[in-house]
Amino acid sequence: MQVNSVETLLANSLAQSALSKKQQDVLKACLTLFAEQGYDRTTTADIAQLAGVSEGTVYKHFNNKREILDALLEPLKASVLPAVADEFVAETVNQHFASLGAALRFLISDRMRFVLDNRLIIRVFLQEVLVNADLFASALAMAKQRFVPAVLPMLVKFSQPQHPLTLESFRPIFGLMLTYLLPVILKPELQLDVDQATDQILAKVMPALEA
Repeated sequence: MQVNSVETLLANSLAQSALSKKQQDVLKACLTLFAEQGYDRTTTADIAQLAGVSEGTVYKHFNNKREILDALLEPLKASVLPAVADEFVAETVNQHFASLGAALRFLISDRMRFVLDNRLIIRVFLQEVLVNADLFASALAMAKQRFVPAVLPMLVKFSQPQHPLTLESFRPIFGLMLTYLLPVILKPELQLDVDQATDQILAKVMPALEA
């Protein structure tokens, strides 16, 4: 099963919304520019030029740059991220793993590749998360609600009786993944060898998980 990209899901969400074609074009341009230049360095003139509309048209539909960003983040939070989570869960639960290492290898490499494929959109989201605690809290709650009940049982079944695994057991993995992913999110021109990174993460966490 091929999980849709965030860009595809966002385009579908916008197409199904009540937004006009010009409004959708403005939001898509906003996404590209905010990812490449950052929110502060992007002007409404930049957005209008990339969207192929006049700056007056931008202001006709949106009062200011902040309103454009809010209009972009709303479908990401309300429909796109949940859809991404649900597709990933549906893909994962159909897998049959012979060991904890095999399961973690799939999960780590799959999510790292997903982040690389969607790094520009994720960069915009992370930029906003840094200044918007509510957005971070809602994204975290959504992830826990969708991921944990479906994925955690697949992992804890490999527990040793003397060392039961819990959600806390896997937290170091997330931190290690971030150390590899953050540089390529912040600087999209950088490259990451996902297989090598996955090997290195597993080498660090598996001794403790299998103890």
